[in-house]
Amino acid sequence: MTLLAVIIILVAAGVYISALISILASSAAKSVKLVWIVFAFIAPVIGSVLWFLVGRRHVQRSPTTY
Repeated sequence: MTLLAVIIILVAAGVYISALISILASSAAKSVKLVWIVFAFIAPVIGSVLWFLVGRRHVQRSPTTY
């Protein structure tokens, strides 16, 4: 496996994990979250990218407490 392939896989995995965290942290209804998570599991790259391009626009993030 070449270095380029490893980098691409790591970037894709990072985007996927970031999308899952973002979906779970969003203020969307539980049913909407479930649909996005299932879509991300079925098509990890496409689902994650679509979440960042489409899904997050329609959902406001819940406030984070520290």
